[in-house]
Amino acid sequence: MQRLALLRLRRHLRAQRICGNYDTAQLNTLYTGNDARAAKVIRELRDQVTNTDQMRAIGFCVAVQHAHYMAGVFNHAGIASVAIDGNTDDADRAAALDRLRTREINCIFTVDLFNEGLDLPQVDTVLLLRPTQSATIFLHQLGRGLRRAEGKAVLTVMDFIGQQRREFRFDLRYRALTGYGRKELEKAVEDEFPYLPSGSQIVLDRVAQKVVLDNIKAQLRFNRAQLVRDVTSYAETELEAYLEQSGNDVKSIYRSTKDSWTGYLRQAGLIDGFSPLEAILSGRLPDLFDADEKKLLGRMAALIHVDDPERAEAYSMLVDAVAPRYADLGMREQTSARMLFYTLWDDGGGFPTYDAGLDYLRGYQFVCSEIRQLVKLGAAASKRAAKGLGAGLQHIPLLSRATYRREEILAALQYGSLELGKNLQHREGVA
Repeated sequence: MQRLALLRLRRHLRAQRICGNYDTAQLNTLYTGNDARAAKVIRELRDQVTNTDQMRAIGFCVAVQHAHYMAGVFNHAGIASVAIDGNTDDADRAAALDRLRTREINCIFTVDLFNEGLDLPQVDTVLLLRPTQSATIFLHQLGRGLRRAEGKAVLTVMDFIGQQRREFRFDLRYRALTGYGRKELEKAVEDEFPYLPSGSQIVLDRVAQKVVLDNIKAQLRFNRAQLVRDVTSYAETELEAYLEQSGNDVKSIYRSTKDSWTGYLRQAGLIDGFSPLEAILSGRLPDLFDADEKKLLGRMAALIHVDDPERAEAYSMLVDAVAPRYADLGMREQTSARMLFYTLWDDGGGFPTYDAGLDYLRGYQFVCSEIRQLVKLGAAASKRAAKGLGAGLQHIPLLSRATYRREEILAALQYGSLELGKNLQHREGVA
């Protein structure tokens, strides 16, 4: 079986980013002519590749000037190399590949020319000399050496873009490589990647391991814009799946009433609102701009405390499109309906009946989906054995050791009631 050896991610120079992408001109200035950095590349290469005279390598550079500079440095060090760029004619390009295949040269330096489409399975060494935030480009570059060839036992990939700015995402690169979520990835880096497929290994030296771990852990302290980018990178529309893979927790999503899972999905472009035709036919604005939906989403953080299965099941049932009418519910279910209603509208919301409010709520599919996901997560995460209130109070779905908001407790005890015209804006004192 072919082995994939990813060896020695070390610290190097700090790269600049502008508007989410790397500034090629600045990187070219930083890397080209940097003899100390180039010497380190050669030193690390010789440390990991037993015989560079037998090597067939491709080095991905930041710019044409950088590629020609690295080819010159390698030639000076006795490692036969050439640089190829977009201006190289087809005949010279084909000749360079033939020379690499026959080991007349040992390395080709290029920019993005061979990200895709290179038919040279004999490549056994890949040098990553430029940063990229794109997992797709990273995998394309890696793929130049992943094909099997006779006499090729190992692919060595050396990543020389280590010490980045804080915004650089190591987790994107390693997730693309391993399929791990951030939480799994953090443990894998700490444990030196013990569960890779047979014949594969990722080796980080002590310094590189710390750099990567610090970078991964820093991603757990996102601001709102960073969190949107993170949600985009996972492309998960289910909250549970995202939290499991990313290592984030529910409270990292719901930091204020401005935050909701649906809101992040919208900003990430992972869900759509109403089409213009649907908006016209329904008489409502598209969901993306619906102020009423936005107001409801502002109440989602008020549901992250739900931590008992009965309440989670009742709330999920109540937001279902085919939920029974309020009058058809059992006594405990009616109480749960009032608890959910007043959690969303402690002032009654202007609705004449509970059914009117709950029907209105069910008109927002993404809000209802988010409620179902939230209460399911809360109930599953609960570590407490909640108990009923005992004799005389069996009909009230309040449990000892469970967590409730003020509105839920008062609604359960019928302190507030639409029938009595009494809302739940009681803030302090004795009820």
